[in-house]
Amino acid sequence: MLGRRAHEWGRAWRASYDPLKAISREVGSLSRDLGEYVLLLERTGTTFAAVAEVRADRPLSVQPEPLDSGRLHTMATVKVLLAFADAGSREAILRRMTFPRRGPNAPTSATALRRQIKGILKEEQVVCLDESDVGISAAAVPVRTPGGRVPAALGVSVPAVRFGADHREDLLGALRTTADRIARLWPEL
Repeated sequence: MLGRRAHEWGRAWRASYDPLKAISREVGSLSRDLGEYVLLLERTGTTFAAVAEVRADRPLSVQPEPLDSGRLHTMATVKVLLAFADAGSREAILRRMTFPRRGPNAPTSATALRRQIKGILKEEQVVCLDESDVGISAAAVPVRTPGGRVPAALGVSVPAVRFGADHREDLLGALRTTADRIARLWPEL
């Protein structure tokens, strides 16, 4: 009798489980813990979409901007997703991108961005300093599912004054830990 009830309970729980809500809770928890803006970005084909983003409510916090082609080349999460995309999709995206100089360290060509992508593949992370704007830093890591796919990237944007080398490693560690939790929640398609 208990076995049947446990089975019924499990089936009811699975029916009510919403992976997107669980993933959004992870992003919100990370943002609260860090006190910073956190973005979970997904790539489908040649399109990017925010799965979850949470703004921190603290002085000097980074405010999100709309996803537009004129800033994609400076976004840490986009760079991670480009790095782990198949070559055809990556090149199709790069051909459509524009490369205006937003910050002093922004890549200004597809060639420069390709060089960064090689480093991202090796390190499985990216750090961007003064690319989207002066005084803004960002970091991102891949969300790698148990099946080995990288459908999303998790990133944080912070004012440069809070992005020293010691704090940077703490941020990257927190991103990796949360990305691993999100990966276990991500539905395999």
